[in-house]
Amino acid sequence: MLPEPLAATTRAPLAYRRALGTLGRYGLVKLSVNHLIMHRLTQRLLRADDPTPEHTAAAVGQVMAGLAPDDTFDTRTWPGWADLLPHLRALDLANPGDEDVARQACEAAGYLRQRGDPHASHDMIAPLYRAWGDRLGPTARPTLWAAKHLAVALGDLGWWREAVAVERELHDHYVATYGDDHPDTLTAANNLAIDLTELGEYERARALAEDTLARRRRVLGEDHPATMDSAYYFTRVLALLGEHERARTLAEEVLTRARRVLGNDHPDTLAAAYNLARRLADLGEYERARALTEDTLTRHRQVFGADDDPDPQEFVELLQWLEEQADTGS
Repeated sequence: MLPEPLAATTRAPLAYRRALGTLGRYGLVKLSVNHLIMHRLTQRLLRADDPTPEHTAAAVGQVMAGLAPDDTFDTRTWPGWADLLPHLRALDLANPGDEDVARQACEAAGYLRQRGDPHASHDMIAPLYRAWGDRLGPTARPTLWAAKHLAVALGDLGWWREAVAVERELHDHYVATYGDDHPDTLTAANNLAIDLTELGEYERARALAEDTLARRRRVLGEDHPATMDSAYYFTRVLALLGEHERARTLAEEVLTRARRVLGNDHPDTLAAAYNLARRLADLGEYERARALTEDTLTRHRQVFGADDDPDPQEFVELLQWLEEQADTGS
């Protein structure tokens, strides 16, 4: 993807090291073991003197897309995202020119959210969503990717009404384009149901969540992680509507299936166990709820490490509340 003779130089390790050494001796870059740092003045001069800026931008975008770490949910990838983010911000992301770069920008916003900075995630993805919608159209794939990440960021910030508006538009598009049973449509429907729940529109959330669960069971099967995810959130809606027995029964089914399919210590299994403990507590089965919560917290510490990852706040709060119920004899 690079022009000659640069392409040949970068392919030859010895020639590449010599080129870097020459750049360093002339003071054009600073070299360290893992980094090459170019002075901002040098950057500006090179940009101003570039006869093919479009080609250069495309090449840089392709290189960076190839360097993107994998799953942003995996904390081990976060140092790589932290290194890549400043370079990504230097690109003209509003006009990416390459879908791989657009996807990487969305994943970078996801990384910011995962590391606990929803404001930074929102501030990165919101202008891209608007720019791509204007330039590429509301149904272009980069615009749809940005919409998905924007809705999640809005929800993390507690701006549920705005999140519902984005999710509903996304869901309507997938229904019109792919139909009700397409996996992307079902993902959008599940996310919309979650946002409606947080907005307090429980009956609408219940109808959508139940329909989505039925469709995922039929299309993906009972054991698919997405199906279990829908069942997990449906139990929450049922509990909020006071249907505690049905919520408990479904939560038990989800945990049994997660243990069989994913294993006892998978993060999704631990979430399912916590969910069942909450449903047991709703029904006053405090001893069972407490035993399950303690076991789940122990497994969480073993999986994530007690020193590197603090106990989930919701686990701690539930356990404290259950202990209070035991102390009062209620």
